[in-house]
Amino acid sequence: MKLLASVCMLLLLPVAHVRAAEGPVVNGKLYCPVTRVVVMPFTGIVDSVDAAPGKQVKKDEVLLRYALEEKAATALNKELTLGAQTEELQGQIVDLERQVVDVKSSIATSRQLVNSKLGARSTLQQQEETLDALHRRIRLLRESIKKQEQSYALRLRELEDAFSQPIQGNKPPQTLFVTSPMAGFVLSMTEAAQSGALIAADTAVAEIGSMNPMQVRVQIFENEAVKLQVGDSATVRVPSLQDREYAGKIQQINWTPQALQTDAPSFYNVQLEVPNNDLALKQGFKALVRFRNGAASPPPAPQK
Repeated sequence: MKLLASVCMLLLLPVAHVRAAEGPVVNGKLYCPVTRVVVMPFTGIVDSVDAAPGKQVKKDEVLLRYALEEKAATALNKELTLGAQTEELQGQIVDLERQVVDVKSSIATSRQLVNSKLGARSTLQQQEETLDALHRRIRLLRESIKKQEQSYALRLRELEDAFSQPIQGNKPPQTLFVTSPMAGFVLSMTEAAQSGALIAADTAVAEIGSMNPMQVRVQIFENEAVKLQVGDSATVRVPSLQDREYAGKIQQINWTPQALQTDAPSFYNVQLEVPNNDLALKQGFKALVRFRNGAASPPPAPQK
């Protein structure tokens, strides 16, 4: 019996050694590495919804079509009709240019009088200073007009981006689009995105994310985190997919702990990259991570 027990122990030793070398499992979560929230640029009434959660979309692909709500349409019509609003400044320039003509005529007359010693040089000097001041005012007004026109041109580009189409004339388009800011997958759509629904400006209507590769984020206790390096391999098991395993690689280790209190254990965020070629992995799935260098032993209980 003793001999049989010894043989069994010898047979079990390699298995135990391999498991110890692999290290225990830690819990993590799956995330899309890049996500973008899409908001409603103006208050509007939905015409149609062209996307749904799970749909793959290209950059600038239409997600939703809508028409401006009455108040929003009125405000934008007024803004586009008024334009850069430089008419008053241009009128001031016309008036000043008339004054320039008059002052130049007076200067010519005064210069003739001074040359013939019939006029005072101080009068001529004052008129020349007046002319310089008029020219300065005209230059300032022209600079102001240029700035206002540039500002309005930027505003037009902003509106065209928000409309997702060029502006024709001085009126907004009848049908506007909400488009995807990036290529990826529709992760979610607001329940308010229904034909005929009124959606307020700045409401989040969709979230777009990239899904290949995916990220796994875990927290590692300090005495195990020091054993890890960027580029280390790990096995990622996903219970929701019948314990399917993926090959992960450490992408980033954040060396700022979650808590800095002296009586609290320190945990560090570790980020891994996992391929998702068939798009089976979804954001929020639980992941069980086993680091191949033996990291991630269970943390101690916090001190009271």
